Amino acid sequence: MNPFFHTIRFRIILAFGVSVSLMVGIGAFGVVSLWRLTSDMSGLYDGKVTPIAELCDVRVAQLDIRLQLRAMQGAGSAAHAAEMMAKIRTDQARMAAAWSEYFLHGAFNDKERAIANRINDALPPFNHLTDAALNAAKAENFTDVTASINGMVPISHTLQKALDEDAALNLTQTKQIASDSAATFRTQILIAISLVVAGVAAAIGVSIYLVRAISTPLRHAVSVANHIADGRLDNRIHVESRDEFGQLLDALRKMDRQLCDTVVGIKTSGESISVAADEISQGNTDLSRRTEEQAASLEETASSMEELTSTVRHNAESAKQAVMLAEVASEAAARGGQFVVQVVETMQGISESSGQVAAIVDVIQSIAFQTNILALNAAVEAARAGEQGRGFAVVAGEVRTLAQRSAAAAREIGALIGESVRRVKVGSTLVGQAGGTIDEIVVSVRRVTDIMGEISSASVEQSRGIEQVNQAVRQMDEVTQRNAALVEEAAAAAQAMADQAHSLREAVSVFRLGEAFA
Repeated sequence: MNPFFHTIRFRIILAFGVSVSLMVGIGAFGVVSLWRLTSDMSGLYDGKVTPIAELCDVRVAQLDIRLQLRAMQGAGSAAHAAEMMAKIRTDQARMAAAWSEYFLHGAFNDKERAIANRINDALPPFNHLTDAALNAAKAENFTDVTASINGMVPISHTLQKALDEDAALNLTQTKQIASDSAATFRTQILIAISLVVAGVAAAIGVSIYLVRAISTPLRHAVSVANHIADGRLDNRIHVESRDEFGQLLDALRKMDRQLCDTVVGIKTSGESISVAADEISQGNTDLSRRTEEQAASLEETASSMEELTSTVRHNAESAKQAVMLAEVASEAAARGGQFVVQVVETMQGISESSGQVAAIVDVIQSIAFQTNILALNAAVEAARAGEQGRGFAVVAGEVRTLAQRSAAAAREIGALIGESVRRVKVGSTLVGQAGGTIDEIVVSVRRVTDIMGEISSASVEQSRGIEQVNQAVRQMDEVTQRNAALVEEAAAAAQAMADQAHSLREAVSVFRLGEAFA
């Protein structure tokens, strides 16, 4: 396996990679969910709201034609009759335009197409009787006008029934689409919450993993170093990983073993020298012993300082790499925050579209209210006409019923759209909260970057200071060596051997070996 996979650097990269992947996944899910909601709202408007409005236009125009024909029977002057005929022609054109638009673009399924075919079959006879009544009225043949109007009644009933059935079918489908959209929205909210919870759990797990992977071996290494500093050798050092901390523990284990061997050798040599040096004169004992002790201590100090310098340099390099990784993570978190801002803007666009649909529903309600007023006026006129206006009163009642049903349907659609707007606002709020959470992550990562930068700077300063101390120790060691040479020249060989024996025994007395070296 690649050694890179066993390094602390790989673990840090993996941890931040998991966090970034979770943020990207949550952002992608939010974008897809918003796209689906936008598509559903567009389909609801184009496929159901517009066709219902077109059917209402056809129904209102058809009823206006019948009302105008009834009113034309009682016209007191030719000018009044001509005005009514012009209104009827306008209503015919409006009804034809609305029906043509619905028949070509509003019937989407087999049921709607079947009802539309029935309406399409009933419209030509209705238009034919209307034209016949207009021609008869133009010729002042009111007997034929009455016959055409009476012949129009069954066709009108069939046409009205088909229009009501088609409108009811579209309303039912609109409710179903709204219900499906609400269920989809609830499901997406639950999934988004689950993703956020999973992301938090993963972040906690990654944090615990990194803490254990770094702090446990580091505490072990510090403990071993303290034992060696206290003179306890032959420590039990367990190396359980192959990362940088595992390499550090392995180096400490080798150093501990080498120190044990060195101390054993020094003790053995010191005892041998001591046996031979006891019979020699002690004239220069004090001076030689002090010089040799100082030389040995400085040598050990120089060696330790070199090892410490190497370790500090390594720590500085590791800190620089950690700073680079933290900067990469900060940039990734910032990009995630930008994605969330885009999601919030999209949610606001959906809310504005829903408001436009609500405005259209208000227009439908206004049309229904005006139709109701027309029906009331027609009923009053029918009451004034007496027996002759009875059929006209029936038509006026049907117009009022249709207007009330249209108003009720518009109110239901408005309520559904209002609920959709409210839920879109809730989704926008949740996405905004997710954006705030990502901003907090960005701030935390930037704080980590600053702390790692401070650690890197401190490591560099420590390395420079230790290098200066190392140079001073080397200079002291050179001076001590020259002093030792002068002492050796002044003392006899026996005295030098005795001094060395005593120095060695005192130097290694601070070390406590294990049972294997006892």
